This record gives sequence, C-alpha cells and structure tokens, in this order.
Amino acid sequence: MAVVLRPWLLRSRRRAGLLAVVALIAAVLAGVAGTALNLVLQAPTTELRAALRDLPAAGRTLTIEASGDPSAQDRAFRQLVRQSFSDVPVLVDRAVSGDTTTWTVGPDPDRVTAADLDRLRAGLGSLPAAAAQRFAVDGGTSTRHAGSVRENATVLVAAVSAVRAAAPVPVSVVVVAGAVALLLAGRLLSGARTAEDRLFRARGASEALLVGVAGLEALVVGAIGAAVGSVVGSTVAGARWGTPGTTSTAVVAVVAAGAVTVLVVGALVGATLSAARAAEASAVPHATRGAVVRDGAAVVLLVLLAAVAVWRYRDTAAASTGDPLAVVAPAALLTALGVAGALVLSPVLSVLARVSARRPGLVRPLGLRLAARDGRRLFVPAALLVLAVASGVFTATVDTSTRAFLQDSGRVEQGAALRADVGGPLPVNGPSDLLPVGVRDDGAAADGVRPVLRLTGTPGDAAQSVQSVQVVGIDTRALPAMLPVAAQTFDATRAVRGLRTGASGIALGRSTTGGAPLDLGVRTSVGSATTVDLAPDGTSRESPTTDPDVALQAVAWLVDDVGDVVPVSTVSHDLQIGGENARLTGTVPAGGPWRLGAVDLRFSGDADLDDVRVDVRSLSVAGRTVALPEDRWTPAQDAYDASGLRADADTGGTDGGIGIGAASLALAAQPGSTVGVRLMPSADRVVPVLASTATGSSLGDTVTVNGDWASFRARVVGTAPTVPGTDGGAAYLADLPALDRAILAASQRPQRIREVWAAHDGSRAALAAALPDATVSEPSTALEARFARLVVLALLAGTAAALFCAVLVLAATAAAVARDRRDEALGLRLSGVTASQQARLRAVGPALTSGFGAVVGIVAGTAAAALLGAAAVRASVPRAPAGLGVPLVPTWWVVITVVTVVVVAGIVVTLVHAAAVRRSARRTGLEAR
Repeated sequence: MAVVLRPWLLRSRRRAGLLAVVALIAAVLAGVAGTALNLVLQAPTTELRAALRDLPAAGRTLTIEASGDPSAQDRAFRQLVRQSFSDVPVLVDRAVSGDTTTWTVGPDPDRVTAADLDRLRAGLGSLPAAAAQRFAVDGGTSTRHAGSVRENATVLVAAVSAVRAAAPVPVSVVVVAGAVALLLAGRLLSGARTAEDRLFRARGASEALLVGVAGLEALVVGAIGAAVGSVVGSTVAGARWGTPGTTSTAVVAVVAAGAVTVLVVGALVGATLSAARAAEASAVPHATRGAVVRDGAAVVLLVLLAAVAVWRYRDTAAASTGDPLAVVAPAALLTALGVAGALVLSPVLSVLARVSARRPGLVRPLGLRLAARDGRRLFVPAALLVLAVASGVFTATVDTSTRAFLQDSGRVEQGAALRADVGGPLPVNGPSDLLPVGVRDDGAAADGVRPVLRLTGTPGDAAQSVQSVQVVGIDTRALPAMLPVAAQTFDATRAVRGLRTGASGIALGRSTTGGAPLDLGVRTSVGSATTVDLAPDGTSRESPTTDPDVALQAVAWLVDDVGDVVPVSTVSHDLQIGGENARLTGTVPAGGPWRLGAVDLRFSGDADLDDVRVDVRSLSVAGRTVALPEDRWTPAQDAYDASGLRADADTGGTDGGIGIGAASLALAAQPGSTVGVRLMPSADRVVPVLASTATGSSLGDTVTVNGDWASFRARVVGTAPTVPGTDGGAAYLADLPALDRAILAASQRPQRIREVWAAHDGSRAALAAALPDATVSEPSTALEARFARLVVLALLAGTAAALFCAVLVLAATAAAVARDRRDEALGLRLSGVTASQQARLRAVGPALTSGFGAVVGIVAGTAAAALLGAAAVRASVPRAPAGLGVPLVPTWWVVITVVTVVVVAGIVVTLVHAAAVRRSARRTGLEAR
C-alpha cells in the first residue's frame, strides 16, 4: 500500500505550497461563513435583547389599569395575556392600590428571540383592546405607552427583517469569491502539474484515477482547513453574538466546515478535469483559440447573469421576496466586474511592452515583455485583487451611506432635532390657547423654534383615491435649518420654494407683555327693528320696537409671522335704531408682531333688524392709531353662513375697507341666536402646498381638505417623496401663515397649535421650561443602527476574506511562474543577464498586477456602488419613507486601508519573489559554470 501511495504522496509534497494556499483559503472561507451564519442566526436575537434592555420602560412595556376585584381581575388579565401573546416570553408585573389594579406588560429581554417579534407586535396591539372589552362592565381600562411600544416593536420587526433579507448578500459574496479563488487556485495547481500528469498518463494512469486522487487530496486539505477556520470563526462570532459551546454554535461550525469542504473538492476536481481535457485537446489544431472562445463565452455569460441579477436586485418587490437572482446580485456583479477588469491586464501589459521596446535599456523592456507573456497566468490574481478591492469600496460605501441615510431619514421623519407634543383641546378659543411666550419670542425664533400645526382631513377633488391625509403647517423659512440633511435625500430649500406667500392683513406691531387694548371704532346704522310676541292662543305677532335687544361683538383674529393665530373677542355693544358711533375693545396678547388677519362681526339678540350697516371707522392698539386698509375686505362664505350679509364698506374714504350691510337680519324667530360674518382681505385664500407622492396629487392640482375642525382649499405647487414630520404617507406641507389664512377663510373655529419643532438640540432646556408637560421626542435610530451594523460587519468579513485569498493567489502565482521559468533563467544567465537583473525582470509582473488590481478595483467598486449601493442602503433602512434619495459616500479610511493592504501586500510579494528569483538565478549561474 505504501509503495502504491508513495508517488502520489511525493506529488502532493512537491506542491505543498499550493496545497497550503488551498487550505488557507478554505480556513478563511469557513471562518467567514461561520461568522456570517452567526450574524444571521444568533446576532439578531442578541441585538434584540440588548435593544430591549436599553429602551426605557415606557418604550417597551404597556401599562394597563382597571378597577374592580384585584384577584379576579388579575386571573382574567393573565388569561388575556396568554391568549394575546401565545408562547412569547413576556413579563407581567401587578400593583394594587385600593380597588385599582395596574399591570405592566412587556417582553422578557433575557428570553425573547427574533422569531418572537411578529407575535410580540401582534400581542402588544391586541391586548389593550381585549382588556378594555373584558373589563367594560367594571368601567373599562386606561392604557399608557401603547403608541410608543407598538412603534418600537414595528421598528424592531422591520430591522430584523432587513438583516434577514440582506444577510445573503455577504454570504453570497463569500461563496462566489471563495469559489473563484479555489477554482483559480485549482487551475494553478493543475497547471503546475502538467508535466507530472503527462508522466503518470505515460505510465498507465487513467483520467479517472487522476481525478479521484485529486478529489481525495482536496477532501483532506479542504477538511483540515475548513475545520480549523469554522471552529475559530464560529467561536469568535459566538462569543460576541451567542454563547460559545452551545448546540447552535457547534451546528454552525459543522455546517460551515462541510459547505467549504464541498466547495474545495468541487473546485479542485473541476480544475483537474479541465486540465485533463485540455491535455487531450492539445494536439487538436486551434485548441488555444477554442479555449479563448470558451473563456470569452463564460465571461459574457457571467456579465449577462450579473446584469439580470442587478435588475432584479433594484426591483424592490423582487428583493423583498427573496428572489434568488436578487440575493446573489452584489456577488455576481462584483465577480463580473473583477473578471472583466482582469481581462484588461494582458492587453495593457502588451501595450506597455511595445511602447517600452522602443526605449534603451534591458530591465524595463524585457520585464514588461515577460510579464505580457505571463498575462494569462497573472489574470488569476488580478481578478481576485480587483474583486477584493471592489468589495472593499462597495462595503465602505454601503457603510457610510447607511449610517448617513439612517440619520437623515430619521431626521426627515421626525421633522426637526426636537419635537414637543403639547396636547390639549383641539379648537382654539382664545389667548389662553396660545403657546407660552417662551417658545414664541424673538429668542426662541432665533434659536429655530417654530410652532407647527398638524391636522388630519379627508381630501377631495384631485385626490379622491386617498382616504385620509395629514397636513403639516410650519414657517417654511425655518425648514432648511430644521432639516440639515443631504439634498439628495430631501432638498428642503427646493421643497419650500413657492410655499411662502406675502403677508396680508393689517400690521399691529408687537405686544411685549400683553394687555395692550385693541380698539375698533365702528359706525352702526339700523333702519328699524321688530320683535315677535307669542299670543295666548299660540299665534305669533310682530311688533315694531325702538329698543331692540341686539348686541354687536367683534372678534379680531390675530396672526403673527410664524403662524400663531389667536382670536381676540371685544366687548359687546347694544345696537340702537338710527346711526351711532361705538368702540369695541379687546386685549392684545403678548407676542407678535401681530397682524389683523380677519374680523368676525357677530349679531345676537331677540329682534329682527332691517337696513343694517356696520363700518369700521378706526383701529388703534395701545392708543396708537393704525391705518385701515383701502382695499375692501370680503366675506369668507365658508366660515359663516353669511347669507343676507354683504361687504359694502366704502373703498376709499374715511370708512376704510371693512364693513357690512344687510337688508334684514332675522334673530327674533330663535331668541339668543347669533348671525355673523367673517371679513378678510381679498387676497388668494387657496394655500400653496407641497404634496407627498402618496397623495397622488400632481403639480397644479387644486384639492379640498375637510377636517373635523379645520378645512381649507389648497393648490399643489410641488411634490416630494415625503412630507417632513410624517411617515411617508399621504400628506401636504404648507407655510403656516398661509395655511392660517386659508383655514380662517373656511373654518369658523380653527384648530389649536399643539406641536413645536426646534432646529437644534440646544433648545431642549428652553422647551422643557416653557412646556413642562409636553412630550419631547428626537430622531432616534439606535434600534435600526444595531441591526444595520450587522450587515456591514458581514460585508467587511467578506472583503477581508476576498483580500486574503487574492494576496495568497498572487504569491502562489509568482512562485509558480518562477518555478516554470528555471530553464529560461539559465538562458538569461548565459546571455549575460545578472541575478539582480533577473530579479528586477521578474518583479515587474507581480508589481504591475497588484497596482493594476488596486486601480481597477477602485473603479469596479465605484461602479458596483453606483449600481447597487442605493438599493443595499435602503434594504438596511426599511423604515425610511419610499422615494428618499440615497447619497453614496464611501468610508474613506476603509477604502484607504484596503488599497494600502493591497499595495503593501504587492510590495511584500514582489520583494520576496525577487529575492527568490535572485537566489535561484545565482544557483543556476553556479550550475552553468
């Protein structure tokens, strides 16, 4: 047996260097595969548990209260928990105070797994409703933190889904790069054994025997390398994302080692078969041309596969459903770019050799000519170097772009650095509903603090297909400061263009402390009045009266430059028959500078009036006379049912432009009833808006938004993928002062401002001081960032594996070329070429190959990032509103590191190879003597 195996053992020992390279490649691939599998199987659960521990209690637990018998209710509640969450591990804490029981329900951070997330989210959504229904007879329940808990659960589900969807990307990169490295290493091994295989065939060895021995050799070498690599990789990854020594870690190690061993056997057996068939076809004319044709066809097929895969990967639907072509798209593209880029090496070397041949000297021209002759063999390391560098550039781009896009998309969804939700009643009733002065004064405005009006309505006209829309109103001049994000993600400067309109109304100035009197001097005129009396027989009888019980009141709607709006009600004035002058006085609140945006004139009483006329003759604030408008103010018909009332004030004289007239006012039929009219400047009352893509609105559309408290008409002047401060759904963005004007024209009682945005985190203290009861939130991407980092780590591991394989193959190629050129070295020594000159001659090939791989790899990586970078980033940030642009920016230190490693490795390989050639040439020279 030993006699039979001895030739084969000697054959393996002679190529121990190449077999060691194969074993190292197998070890690296198995280590990376083990790490990647841990990233998919264990890391999501580990990061999920860490994220839950880091969340505050309000972000991960529901608090539900109910009144009644504590013992009976606790049994019933725990039954509801079991029904809602099934076997998801949750913690239920109970506190009893009198007849009130409080339960706190949340996931158990020590036992919950990523597989439990869907059921956890469903349970968190269904439990409050189930509890309210179960305890309805006892007065129902109250629930706290339900919104934030469900939102965080949804984010975690999306983040884990993104990891699972993106995890095959680095795995496929490793598999494809490893297969290519092993296949090319196998070709090097087979090429180095060409003479040996001919000798074995001459002695009667069959092709099947050669292939079988190669398979056995590959099995042994691959199993040893893969076992070592998978154990190391799985143990290291398990220590970070799991528990070393557990069943799952052991299974991961076995699976990684087995898969890589199969890959090694397949690659080396395939290379042996290819070499055997090439040897059989060597006597066939034009065999080399046929091989070139086959290689060219293989490259074309690879490029076509990569093109189709990229097309599927960029299709969001295909990528989200796990289309196999979409899964392997990054690996296929990087491989195709690596192979296609390496094909350029041989022509480049040939061109350089021709150009250098015209110049004097020996080393450079002859070195380039020898390198060009070895171009087909240098193609192998060149392809892997291009693949490794391209993978590094792609990974660096995805890394930085993901972090930047995660931050920017979170800022756009939040709307600002800080957002304070004030709460409180919806309609605005008076100055007490204004925000505190601390968030409305000049200091707050200079710090980028702005009020925000958010309302929900039902659209009409051009947006009938949308059931509900959000409307966000803000001083759009401050929006670029609110959103310091990449213009490609959301160009706030362009988005707000056309939203800001000119100020309308009457400038009243600022009220620093509040309390300044607002006086409206009015001239009233009543022709006659009639009351209705009820006779004993039930009939009504009209009677003229000279003392009608009818009062006139004005409501001045004040609006400031950033969109605060407040009604100032004046004292009432009893109307008299005939004409008289009166003063209607109110109080201006602190803030401003204010503008008088609208005036309501309200008549209430028990008499019918004929030939009524009211003209505003003067206006003053704190004794300072304010000029009245010369243009006529017209009724806002949609705000009041102003039938019978007409705006007929004089348009140029002392009467100014604010006034109404009516042939009759019917109040007697319903004693205590009110008839009113809202007068406003005749400016355009249709607000320009920016529409999100989800609304389906197009440029120039006019829509009506009908809300519970506020309605208005809008004209679309721009579109964007999303509206800041929303989740990417159907929404409109408007300049708040213009929105106030449109709402006043259509709604009798506008909605109160209940939200404040701040452009800088430094305004937190001011917000807390002015709004102590408000809920302050900020853009938070901590949950998604944990999981996005997993994908980047896997990509970096794949890049490291590809880089390691490329350097090993470059060294092995240089060694194989030197071994096969020994006879040539003797001829060069006999021709007078010294050992040092031969060393420099042979160094040209590895040096140019490493430099070529670095340069072309950067180009290939840039192309891969341009084609797939945006899609890869979006896959890692699933919560980002659709349509936001993804700016691609690489992590320069990663790119520089990868290129530096390639250059340094190339220099080391070149120097070592040159030293080996020098020693060999000196020995050859001694033998020649």
